[in-house]
Parts: sequence; structure tokens; C-alpha cells
Amino acid sequence: TKCICLDFLPLTFASSPGFQSVLKFINKSAIGLSARSIVREMELMHDKMKDEKCQQFFKDFDIKKRDDGSPIFELKHYKIASLTHDLWSSNSGNMPMMGLHMHWIAIAEDGCWELRCLLLGCVFMPVPHSAANVLIKIKDLLATWGLIVEVFICATQDTTGASINVFDAVASIEQLLCMGHTNQLVMKHSITDVPAIKNVFQSMSAGNAKLKGKPKRLEALTVAGQSLNIVPKPPMLNAETRWDTYEKVAENFFHNLEIYKLIDQTAIFDKAEARDAWNECLLSVSDAKPVIVLIQPFLRLCAQWTQVLSS
Repeated sequence: TKCICLDFLPLTFASSPGFQSVLKFINKSAIGLSARSIVREMELMHDKMKDEKCQQFFKDFDIKKRDDGSPIFELKHYKIASLTHDLWSSNSGNMPMMGLHMHWIAIAEDGCWELRCLLLGCVFMPVPHSAANVLIKIKDLLATWGLIVEVFICATQDTTGASINVFDAVASIEQLLCMGHTNQLVMKHSITDVPAIKNVFQSMSAGNAKLKGKPKRLEALTVAGQSLNIVPKPPMLNAETRWDTYEKVAENFFHNLEIYKLIDQTAIFDKAEARDAWNECLLSVSDAKPVIVLIQPFLRLCAQWTQVLSS
């Protein structure tokens, strides 16, 4: 069960032919290793972990319990921890989710401060992701741990949509912007708010899209690269949800630019209109390259800091 959890294996792994062969080789029995039994074992592991983590938090702040096991929060237990939540949504049909973390500072046995963290849940979060809906889901998650919102002094949140206003109705919680998201927005708007720069990145992404995932065109790309003694990089598309997308798209396109110019266009584009669009793309990117090269260090720095601040 731990192997399945740690390596993100399917629940049917234990009953798969390959694993059954391993068990047979080491003379072990596969009895009791059905997907259903593994789910039950995972639930027991989760309940044990949950209890241990709760006990640690209650011990750190000397929180007593009632006879029924529910915690007794006194005034001194208010504003002793912080929350971080993030939302995921997708237009491609993937399940929308919400993750919720709890953080607090405890005094370790050696007297030093120790930052502790607990994942309270990563759960299905149906749209719309309005501030009111998110707050309801967060309160429900806290309740499963026996926690109340008054325990928290602040909440670090996503910077998009209504996520930033989730705790408007909770006077005791200070709302903080996620610096990782904020840094990413700075990078994004430094490009999208300048039409000339935005158009260049759109051209680079659109140009790469004409080759990406198309074997015949990628083969022509490889042949052109061999004539220049340059190994082409796989064409990369712009993805605004990635912190390093702009810097990577520029680096990728500029690496391939001379190869793109030499590629046999008649071998990859049947129509003259497609060849004209390809040449126009290469011309516009070539003209704008000196400007993009100047801002590449800024884009790279923003990408690095976004990753650091999100860690």
C-alpha cells in the first residue's frame, strides 16, 4: 500500500500480472491484495496520519479536548496558525480541485522555532470558484479536522478571479497574496500589456505549433539542423499557466530560428498560403529578436523567483 501511495501506482497494481510474477518469484502470497483491500488500508493509513498530525498540533499549543474528543479552543488559541489554498480548474474536462495547507511555528525540544505544515486536503471543488463557495469548502475541510477559522491569523491565496476575496467575510483573518502567483502576473503583464511584444510571442508559439507533433515536418526540421550541425529543440508552445513559459518559448524558438529559415518549406507545407504565413512568422520574429533578447534575463529571473516563491 505504501508503494502504491508513494509511487502513484494504480490501485490494481497489486493484482497485475507483473507484480504477481514478482510475488511468485519470492514465494509470497497475493491473498488480500485486491484493489478494495488496498483502499481500506489507505483509509486506515490516512486516519492514523490524520490523528498523529492533529495530536502534534494540539500538543504544540496545549489544546485540551472534551470527552467526545473535540478540541476546546480558548482565546489564547486564536490566530496561532496560517492557511494556504490554491485552486485548479481546466477547460479540457479535468477535475477541478482545491488544495488546503495549514502552517504553524512550534518550539522544538531544543528550544528552536520549527515551521510545521499539514495538508488538510486536496478535494474536488466544483465550479464556480466564487469566494463564497471556496469559503464554504474550506470551512467544511476545517471541520473534518476539528478546526475553526478563528485559529488562523492569515491566509495566503491565489491572485486570480474571486480567490483573492475568499476571507472577506472573516474579520479575524488577514488575506495575503501568493507571491509566486503575483510574480508570475508581473511577468505575464509585462508581455501581454505591450502589443508588439505580445504579438512576437504569439508568432513564436503559432510557428512552433505548425511543427509540433507532426512527424513529417519534424523530420524536415532534423534534416535542416544536420546541415547546420545544430540539434533542433522540440518546438514548444506558450502555456500561460507555466511560470517559465515565455522565457522557454523564446529560448526554444531562437535556438531553432536558423534551422527554421533553412527548412524545406515545400516538404512541409502543401499550400502557398501556409508557406507565406511561415515566412511572415520568421520575418517578424527575426526583426523583434534584439528586443526579446534584451528582456530574456528579466523573464528568466521572474521564472526562477516564481518557482522559488511557490516552493
